[in-house]
Amino acid sequence: MQYGADFQRILSSPAEAYEEGLRFFMGKGLLNNALLRIASDLDAHGIDYNVIGAIALNQHGYRRFTEDIDLLLTKEGLEKFRVELIGLGYRPAFEGSTKQFRTTPENIPIDIITSGEYPGDGLPKPVKFPDPSENAVVIDGVKTLGLEKLIELKLASGMTAPDRLKDLADVQELIKTKPLDSSFASSLDPSVREKFLELYHRGVETGAAVSPRSDLAGTETLAKVDPFEGCKPIPGLEQLGRVILDEDDHLSASPANYENLRGSSDSKLLKLLEDYLELVRRHK
Repeated sequence: MQYGADFQRILSSPAEAYEEGLRFFMGKGLLNNALLRIASDLDAHGIDYNVIGAIALNQHGYRRFTEDIDLLLTKEGLEKFRVELIGLGYRPAFEGSTKQFRTTPENIPIDIITSGEYPGDGLPKPVKFPDPSENAVVIDGVKTLGLEKLIELKLASGMTAPDRLKDLADVQELIKTKPLDSSFASSLDPSVREKFLELYHRGVETGAAVSPRSDLAGTETLAKVDPFEGCKPIPGLEQLGRVILDEDDHLSASPANYENLRGSSDSKLLKLLEDYLELVRRHK
């Protein structure tokens, strides 16, 4: 663990944010250390939880960097968290905050959603956030929202909130990553099945969809995968932070920094780097 490291300060530096991103994808770094501690603290205090959001995407195999940890709790669990854990490694994100917190050692944001809330526009709909005891799978020791419910919530969110279209993109990536076929739609709430099939067939038409999965077994024991495993830095470029920006803050030459990419195309590498840079620009 990097004692004394401030996650927000790291995100403000392109090179440091990139390095933290690599550590995150390898199951290390500040985010992963904080995640395991949060899971341990919640279990120790008898607070049922699921990780949701981008952390859940990563738990299910779609690697995407994030700047916070999203949790699903019951209303009672949230109250217990506030009473028993605030001041013991956690603090409110701002004065009066009741659902947004920060880890004290790393300054990592924790956003909490409670059971019964509605995704996307927040209005009542057939899909809502469940009780964390109902749909959890344990992946790498962390209680994670199950894949079916995660996709349901992502679809309902992207369908009803114009500013949440990235949730639909996340579903497309999960379809490719798992991979999922059209039969998966039958496990979803009827209100989101058509949208799932639309995204699936769009992937088929563009050649992005991959072969169907045989089953959903084994998701609780998914291993961490380093998407840069096998990458070899080109001599002489190691000190450039491996992220090269032009004067307009656009990624300009990063793919040239690596050779012998195993299992990754240049476009995949660009996608990962762009995720980091989006966060970095947000914190400038």
